[in-house]
Amino acid sequence: MINPALPVSWKAVARAEEIPEGKGKLVREGRLELLVFHTKETWTAFDNTCPHAGAPIYAEHFDGERVTCIYHGLQFSAKDGSCVGCAGWSLDPYLVKEEGGQVLVGFPVRGSGDASATSS
Repeated sequence: MINPALPVSWKAVARAEEIPEGKGKLVREGRLELLVFHTKETWTAFDNTCPHAGAPIYAEHFDGERVTCIYHGLQFSAKDGSCVGCAGWSLDPYLVKEEGGQVLVGFPVRGSGDASATSS
């Protein structure tokens, strides 16, 4: 769960034009892999790890609303990361927004003194 009280550092991970509506993209930030989805309503981002077995999930298996883990068929909502039909399982979310044609992801700040950190 995202804690809105914690500061985040916003980083551009893709150009908005790279992820058309109804599509997703795998992006890397350091050693972290994220799935970024552009749905009809909004942008969302999640850790690219299935909570069932720790397997990666591929953006190519996104139908515009749900992404399917190819290993065991679990489906996750791109809206909130919840597992469809498996209460209690969900993908770990990240804050995401589009600004100036860039897709920005909010990463938790691991300490104080980061001048680029904002919570908005």
